[in-house]
Amino acid sequence: DRDGRLAVAFPLRELARAGPIAIAWLSPSAPRLHLLPFRGSDTNIRIAGGRIAFHQFVSQKRSALAVSDLQRRARTFARFAQPVRLRGFDFDGRRLTWASDRVTSRRVDCPPPGEGRPCVRRETGVTSIWLRSVATARVRLIARLRFEDTFGR
Repeated sequence: DRDGRLAVAFPLRELARAGPIAIAWLSPSAPRLHLLPFRGSDTNIRIAGGRIAFHQFVSQKRSALAVSDLQRRARTFARFAQPVRLRGFDFDGRRLTWASDRVTSRRVDCPPPGEGRPCVRRETGVTSIWLRSVATARVRLIARLRFEDTFGR
């Protein structure tokens, strides 16, 4: 953040490849970790304007994009459930922007025998880019972009 605050995200278990991600902040005037009571889905977080944006799992098949203030109060700004998933997000302290994918079809693409290339997953769908003000509930669709036969996740 502009005032020197830093947000950190780290696995709760040493050497964990999956599992809950702790989210905390510290500042020059309060240099100890202030652990937030929320768990992230990954280490991709943003701090700006005294707030931290993060992606979290709500259940095994649902997730949410949320913003917390430094007093540990969080608000959900977007929810995701299959076939929609979060692709990425950014946050400037006043506005939250994110891209979400709606996968409409999936297929496995395997080469002819003997070619030596592995089978890959391919997906088709639409990426939507959204913008939302933190102060209001107004959500604006910025763009819809089709993707076809891209490498799947």
